[in-house]
Amino acid sequence: MADSGGHWLNLAEVQKLTQSELMAGVVDIAPKRNPLWATLPMRQVRGQSVKWNRSNARRSARRLSTGGQLTWTDNVSYTQVDVELAQFYDQTPLNKFVRDTYDNINNYEAQQLLELRTGVIETLNDALVYDDVDYTTTHMRGMHHWAVDNTGTDGDIDEGEGPLSLINVRTVLDYMLHGTTYMAMSFALARYIDQFYQDSGPASQAQTMGRIVWERNEIGVPQPFWGGHPIIRTDYMVAEQANTGVGSDARAKQSSGDNQYSILFVNAGLGTMQMVDPGAMILFGGEGRGQGEIFSTTYFPTLEDYDAAGLRLTAYGTMAVGAPRSMCRIYDIELGIPTA
Repeated sequence: MADSGGHWLNLAEVQKLTQSELMAGVVDIAPKRNPLWATLPMRQVRGQSVKWNRSNARRSARRLSTGGQLTWTDNVSYTQVDVELAQFYDQTPLNKFVRDTYDNINNYEAQQLLELRTGVIETLNDALVYDDVDYTTTHMRGMHHWAVDNTGTDGDIDEGEGPLSLINVRTVLDYMLHGTTYMAMSFALARYIDQFYQDSGPASQAQTMGRIVWERNEIGVPQPFWGGHPIIRTDYMVAEQANTGVGSDARAKQSSGDNQYSILFVNAGLGTMQMVDPGAMILFGGEGRGQGEIFSTTYFPTLEDYDAAGLRLTAYGTMAVGAPRSMCRIYDIELGIPTA
């Protein structure tokens, strides 16, 4: 045992006369960056679901010779889309003895609410990317789910488990007739795009950076823009399982084999009250919730058979994409230096 330096037998005896100072609060050691939920407009839903119509056949003018006979035709039809709200919640008891006698430093109830809220928010953002109601009835319609609407077109490209081909990025951007608000991808994949333009290839690439420019975002952090479209790096896009999410199952997070990644191309909507908006938006519901208030907090003063109170957070939400070309993707991208 270490010496006390005098008077006391050892350092252990000295420590019996003092105590550590506990600082209030808890440090979050693994925050998730750049939630995509905050990038989309929000619209409150009064019912259980929202429906809207997508156009199918288009009319075209016909030509007529002089004195020719005019004919009447009909061909207009619509595809109706119905999106239901998904329910999310978390709840936990709080022992009243702990709450009332251990609160000299921390407010246990406030800490409980903060941690419940963080968990619900992170679950919502994960669901926004990977949920697929086609395969799990309690899910919402996530981004990968909507991107499948473009299967077989230039809006849903399989990279074939190879490095990103930049011509595919150009192809998807051209396909998105309504425009592209941003491209979302994991930090891991974005690093290789950075490396391609800054650290590898001919010197002219690193100096001119092609179609990529670097500008500061709204909080002053440098952000890459591809052809004027911002690249958002998010912790909510992670390594994925190859050959999933292509029409027979949901896009899955990596569980075996090589890590694969995706890029999501998003056209954000306007959040209008009429579904003529082709873009993507967040739908949320719940009684008495104002614009933007997606959570409902329920406090239980006493839980039966327990000396405890309870706290519950609930959220009802989903995502709607007006037109298929407003949510596109490139998937099964393996980490590596992109090719032209």
